[in-house]
Amino acid sequence: MTDVAVEPPQSCRVVLARELAAVSTTRQVVGTFLRRQDVAEPVTTDVLIVANEAVTNAVQHGGPETTVTVDLLVSDDLVTLRVHDVGPWPPPDERVDDDHRLSLTVVEGIVRPRFATTAVGGTELTADFPWAGPGGRALTRPGGSR
Repeated sequence: MTDVAVEPPQSCRVVLARELAAVSTTRQVVGTFLRRQDVAEPVTTDVLIVANEAVTNAVQHGGPETTVTVDLLVSDDLVTLRVHDVGPWPPPDERVDDDHRLSLTVVEGIVRPRFATTAVGGTELTADFPWAGPGGRALTRPGGSR
């Protein structure tokens, strides 16, 4: 089950079932949406990597009835990604799964994500990707590189 809604031209929501196909669906929908918004390709690539890692985590670790929601908001100088599921991302000191540790390391190498536990016991990752507007260049990553 995949439900996609494009709300005013700058936002998109994808609701996915907890299944392996959710990962490739996310890449396709997110990439297409960002390119249609004329988001710089380096920013699009970064958003795709982070979305891929977050959705993969949700598919692997979410509860049995989990749906994964991916929200994008594109403004003149920022792309905001939110990924919500009902399964937790363990705190850094509790990560024992090497794949999980690698996923978070990849995400944190690109952007400084914010994690929150939701009222229904889920996890939400929020990440902001600065950029210079439609057709503009990507701004620097948190570590200072691009």
